[in-house]
This record gives sequence, C-alpha cells and structure tokens, in this order.
Amino acid sequence: MEREHLIERLLNPDPAKHYLKGKVLSKEEVNERFNSGRSIITHTAFIFEPHEVLFFSDNHLFGFGVLSDEYVPCTMTGPTFEVEPRDGLESGLITNVDEYIFIYGKNCTVLYSVEQLADYILKHG
Repeated sequence: MEREHLIERLLNPDPAKHYLKGKVLSKEEVNERFNSGRSIITHTAFIFEPHEVLFFSDNHLFGFGVLSDEYVPCTMTGPTFEVEPRDGLESGLITNVDEYIFIYGKNCTVLYSVEQLADYILKHG
C-alpha cells in the first residue's frame, strides 16, 4: 500500500462511521491534554521487538480496521497519573508526555504524526 493511501485510510477509515475519525497527537498536543485534564489515548504495539511502538491519539478507535490487532489502545485522563515513586520520577506523579514515556515507553519508538505512523507501518508491518 502506498503511503498517501495508508494515511488517508488512517484518518478516514470509513466515511459512514464518523466515530472512527481521529488523529495522531503531536508532543505539544499530548502535553496540552495532560494540562487540561482531557482524555489521551495511547496505542502501543509490542509484537515487533525490538521495534516496539507507541503513539498518542484523540480517539480510542483511531485506526480501527486499518491497524493490526497488535495495536492496543488505552484511554487515560490527566492532569496527573500516580505511579510508584522511583529513580527519575521521585514524586511518583506523571504530569507530561516525557514522564509518561519514561515510565511506560522506555523501549518504544514514539511517533508524533500520522506520517511517522504510516512510515513505521510500511517498514515494519
């Protein structure tokens, strides 16, 4: 599948199903959502070791019918998430995307655009 067609399918998977529409969030958009308490959806695929991947979107169903079943969405709402305190995050509070990735995505390639996601899919499946 060519890149442009894949991007179009990710952004508009089925025109009759408006609830599937969404987008990949930039780092700035993720941080804005952390600060405003709005929902953030992570999509993670761990099957491609060592090519684990993580991206953020604004729709839990983003990529449904286009992404493989190995991509698992998880919806969370900020502004903070509490985890066990540890070296590098002594407060135990996740307040931004860098702290989230430090805890949950250390070994992941993090993508911040639909173009990066399309390139990743075309390269790794």
